[in-house]
Amino acid sequence: MAEFDEAWYPGEALLTTVPVEQGGKTALTVTMRYESREARDAVLKSGMERGVAASYDRLAELLASLGAAGMQKGASPS
Repeated sequence: MAEFDEAWYPGEALLTTVPVEQGGKTALTVTMRYESREARDAVLKSGMERGVAASYDRLAELLASLGAAGMQKGASPS
């Protein structure tokens, strides 16, 4: 369990991350479960979803660039 700064929404949230290989790529499913609908709705209204999506997009770009750099150095694809 990871703990970050104090939550600004009521209650706790459980984050589940499941990586699954699909066609040579990894798909990542992240689920956040909140104690109440009120907490979930507050988070959705905050715009946090857009920030999280942008972070995952940047991570995908970084991983793709690292993979390309590895291929240029003669590494074989996995």
